[in-house]
Amino acid sequence: MTGAGPASVLAGLVALLMGCAQAALDARQVEPPLNPQVSLVFGYIDMSEAPSDLGWMELRQIAPRTDTPYYNMRIHEGIFYMEKFPPGLFELGEFGGRRWDGKHFAYSLPRQSPALRVVIDEPALYFMGSFTYRATSRGGSRSGRFEIDPADTPAEAQVLEKLLPFTTNTPWEARLRKRLAELH
Repeated sequence: MTGAGPASVLAGLVALLMGCAQAALDARQVEPPLNPQVSLVFGYIDMSEAPSDLGWMELRQIAPRTDTPYYNMRIHEGIFYMEKFPPGLFELGEFGGRRWDGKHFAYSLPRQSPALRVVIDEPALYFMGSFTYRATSRGGSRSGRFEIDPADTPAEAQVLEKLLPFTTNTPWEARLRKRLAELH
C-alpha cells in the first residue's frame, strides 16, 4: 500500500481551502431577483464594542402577516444585506456572531431601543442605515446590556461600493451602480 506524498497532500489542502473560499464567496453573492416585486435591503453595524463579530442577522416581517416571516441576511465585514424582500414592514429580529474563542453570542434589541425597521413600498434598494453596537453598564459593571446607536459612517455610498462585487452579472449590479451615481 502506498501513501500520498507531501506534494499530493499539499495539493489536496490547497484545493480544499480554495473550495472553502469559493463557498464563502458564493454565500455572499446576491441572486437575480426572484420576481419583479422584490427589493434589496442593506445596512451596517459596527460591532467593535461587542463581545463578538457580526456573523448572522434576521429581519422579521411584521406586515402583512405571513407563515414565513424570517429573512436571514447575508453578512460581510459588518454589512448586512438580502435581495429577497417583498413589499411589507420588516424589523430587526435577532443578530449574533462568534467571539475570538469560538463562543457564540445572540443579541435581541433591548425593549427601550427604537426598533430598526424598514417599510418596503415598491421594488427598490433600501438602506436601513449605519449603526454602532454600544455596551452599557449597570452599577459600574458590564451586564450584557447594549444599545444600537445610529452612526454617520459608513454612508450609503460606502456600503453600496462594498456590496457591488457581490452583485456582478446580476440585475442588481446595474441598480447599485445607478444609485451610486445618484449619490455622487
